[in-house]
Amino acid sequence: MHSTVLFMKFHSYFDYNYVFGRDQADLTISNFWDYLLIPTLIYQTDYPRTPRIRKSFIFDRCLGIIVILALIYANIDKFILPNITGAGKLSYIDLVIAFSLPLCMNTILMFFLVFEYLLNLFAELTRFADRHFYDDWWNSLDYAEFARKWNVPVHRFLQHHVYLACREKHGWSKSMAAFWTFLFSSLLHELIISLTFKKASAWFFCCQMLQVPLIWCSSRVNLRSFPRVANILFWLSIYLGMSLLFTIYISCLT
Repeated sequence: MHSTVLFMKFHSYFDYNYVFGRDQADLTISNFWDYLLIPTLIYQTDYPRTPRIRKSFIFDRCLGIIVILALIYANIDKFILPNITGAGKLSYIDLVIAFSLPLCMNTILMFFLVFEYLLNLFAELTRFADRHFYDDWWNSLDYAEFARKWNVPVHRFLQHHVYLACREKHGWSKSMAAFWTFLFSSLLHELIISLTFKKASAWFFCCQMLQVPLIWCSSRVNLRSFPRVANILFWLSIYLGMSLLFTIYISCLT
């Protein structure tokens, strides 16, 4: 995951300097390392900065990281690992049900760990003032909205360096550029999953690409006219989808 982040940072850095033809005298080592440390994937010459580093804020974020890691470990040890070791004795349906709640909890905890604590910690240490790392994704009515709100830094990168690049440099249509952006994101996620499990199965890729027809169907059905129903369906898909996908990977590995 860290290598993927560095790949995106490097691409943004070289793309920006190539497009604008910046003088090499402006490309200093300190400027480059500063860009690597700040929590953004879009390179630019200047960023908004806070006036000082708040020690109390850093302590709060470090304490939060420790607490969340402890909760994640306890959740894995108590509810996930026992079901993994006993996976051969349970049916697929039993495993999906058993994994649903702890995986959903871990996903929310990981979200807060990364976007609320780790990124804000690095932002404070580097005095990076733009703390817009996520939106209210929990109120999403479909996957298109979720993709925009869940991970704002990655969404900005994909929008700027993939979607707009396809539109402006290659003259592609909006739908084709959007499809390629989704495909590129799915391939990156699948690469991370395959390297993690040391096995390429493409299940994660297929599930993520399945969001494309789901987004199209939801737009045709116009579920956004019924926001409560749409949000319930969204959470049901998150709650059961992650557990189903995790069960498939566990079955493939065992």
